[in-house]
Formats: sequence, structure tokens, C-alpha cells
Amino acid sequence: MSDSADPGAPGHATLTLDTPADIERLQVDGWRRMTPLEKMQTVSALSHDAQELALAGIRMRHPEASERECQLRLAEIKIGRELTARLYPEARTLLGPDVVTDPLQVALVVAEALERYGLRYLAGGSLASSVSGEPRSTLNVDLVVEMTEDDVGPPVAALAMRSTSMNARSVARCGRGPA
Repeated sequence: MSDSADPGAPGHATLTLDTPADIERLQVDGWRRMTPLEKMQTVSALSHDAQELALAGIRMRHPEASERECQLRLAEIKIGRELTARLYPEARTLLGPDVVTDPLQVALVVAEALERYGLRYLAGGSLASSVSGEPRSTLNVDLVVEMTEDDVGPPVAALAMRSTSMNARSVARCGRGPA
């Protein structure tokens, strides 16, 4: 293996900043030993697992939803509302009013509302990693907001006008922890 193909070698770009070079080297060596079929099977399993996690999140947020509605909500996440509605006409009535579902778009909408009301916040997880220069795919947004219960109302009202599915009581409860 040449130095340029060796993870951890001088001048080689690492795959992730949070993985030590020796561990990354083991990971890449393992990938190289896999047959094309094994690689496809691994990717297929990971894609299936990501979809199941997304469905679990949908079921948690919409416990009253039928399995069909959950599948349509998953389609909305994967291909967008407009295409989902074109492919599945019943989606327009099942999914309700337009809602921002792309995680990065949600982050932008929330950040705009927080900044409008002078609230301090920080991003975490894959969003923070991406903003800091290491792009990562994500299906969620981690934001920490410095606010009192009195601060909750105005930004939540602004977000409600953007058809988000949050309410002031649930946001206020986040800061207090479990009841």
C-alpha cells in the first residue's frame, strides 16, 4: 500500500476527525478485504437501519398515525413533500399543511426565530460538525438554547406560523427535564 493510500500517513486526509489514525487504518483495511457483494450487503443493511430509525422517530412523533401515514411521512423525509404528494395523492390530506421536514431547513427556520428574539443558541452533533468543516449526513438537528420559560412564547409562536409541530408547553418542558 502506498503512503498516499494509507490512512494516517503524512499528507493523507483522514475520513473523520474523531477517529484515531490507527483505528481508521483498521477500518479501511477491513473495507478493502470485503468483496463487492459484502460491501453492497453492508450498505443495504445500514440503509435499512437508517430507514427503521427514521420510522421509529415518525412513530414517536405521531403515535396516532397509521402505518400508511408513517410510510408517507418517511417518503416526505426522503424525497420531499412536493414529490411525495405527486406520487401519492392521498399524502396531501394525510400529511396536513406544509411543514419543513429537511433537518437543515428546520435548523435555519429555528435559528432565524431564535435570532429574531435575541436568544443565544448553539448547534451540536452532525450539524455542528458540518458547519465546522466536516460534512456529515443527518436526519436530526441538535440545538441548545439559553432561555427562560418567559422567553419561550414568542419564538414558538413565530415557528407555529411556519407550520412546525411544536408548542410552547413542550419547549418549556425541555428545559426542566422529565416531570
